[in-house]
Amino acid sequence: MKKLAALTLSMFLVSGTAFADTPKDADPQPSKSQPAKPKAAKKAEKSDAAIAAQLEELRQALQSQQEQLQMLKEELAKRDRQIDEAREAAAAANSRAAEASTKATEAANSTAEVKSTAISLNSTVSDLKASNAVLKTSVAKEQADAQKAAEDGPSTIRYKGVNLTPGGFVAAETVYRQRAESADINTQLAGIPYPGNAQSKVSENVFSARQTRATMLAESKVGTAKLTGYFEMDFLGAGATSNNRQSNSYVFRQRQLWAQAAFDNGFSITGGQMWSLATENRKGIQNRQEALPMTITYYKSIGYKIPWIGYFVSNGKELVGSAGFKGKPVNNRIEIAYGTFDRFQHQGIGTEICKLLVQLSLRTDPLVRICARTFEKDNYSSKVLINNGFVSMGTVMDEDDGEVWEWEYRPANTVMRVPKPSAQKVK
Repeated sequence: MKKLAALTLSMFLVSGTAFADTPKDADPQPSKSQPAKPKAAKKAEKSDAAIAAQLEELRQALQSQQEQLQMLKEELAKRDRQIDEAREAAAAANSRAAEASTKATEAANSTAEVKSTAISLNSTVSDLKASNAVLKTSVAKEQADAQKAAEDGPSTIRYKGVNLTPGGFVAAETVYRQRAESADINTQLAGIPYPGNAQSKVSENVFSARQTRATMLAESKVGTAKLTGYFEMDFLGAGATSNNRQSNSYVFRQRQLWAQAAFDNGFSITGGQMWSLATENRKGIQNRQEALPMTITYYKSIGYKIPWIGYFVSNGKELVGSAGFKGKPVNNRIEIAYGTFDRFQHQGIGTEICKLLVQLSLRTDPLVRICARTFEKDNYSSKVLINNGFVSMGTVMDEDDGEVWEWEYRPANTVMRVPKPSAQKVK
């Protein structure tokens, strides 16, 4: 192709030279046969040599341009290759950037999952700690019960499918009176002698075992029904021959004697002699769940040690509720109990009663663990405990109420304060 372009250019230059030698307006003359002149021949040779030199220069210029074109082509090809490499590098960089973004997203998701797992793990650890504390308490109680059973023998006798559980206690009580009544352990307030009576000058000290009590609980299962029988007696009966002058003998008194059939659907039938419906109950109206008044019988089984006793609460004019401790501290643990009458509830009084019990406990023993127990549901008592900084420790088995929630005082959880009613000690 290059050779063809050079040849065409050479022919064009030769033709142009030929046309230039012929005048424009000259008429072509027929050639005459003349002899060649030496000068004209020399002049033509010089002209051909100049043309040849010009052609050679053109050829060299064309060759130089061809070389330059070739260099430009190579440079363009090189740039094209560089552009292609740059594009490939950009595509690879974009791919790496997308991959890095994906990995960053995955890392962020993994971090969120790790945080969620850490939170869940912390919650699980807290639950395990609480469960462990409850388990330790349960294990300690079971071990103590097992040791006690091993030392004392079984408390229940099983005979032909019937569980017989005897119970009771032997009372040894005394009361001192500055004015003699010739009465037994129970003081008759209407029988206190006036100053003009001779007995008002005489004091008396009475010893009695009449509140000695014996019980028998029989339990069995027949089909879907649980059968229960209960008998309870003491020696507080009044008889014509009962006196403390000669034989000190007193007649037997039947306190309770009843039988019950309880079915799985919640229906139960009870018949016999039992506490009346006027008696307060800890839970429902179930037998053997009565909340008996805190009399000498209560203190006989719990103990009487100030300040771990019972109290009543008044607002200055009337009683609004009661409070107390379920005995003295055992293993550095004390259990509180409290309550208000229905028409004084939801006024902050129960919360303040609970706070007073906590303050009294800490003033007496700053290191004592303060606990409380409620039924397994959110109710008035549980709200009172939460407001006073108690936290739930889980479900435990109470010997009187069955499965209950146990709470423990943690001062960091206190959230509110309420007005303070006055509290007075039970006399």
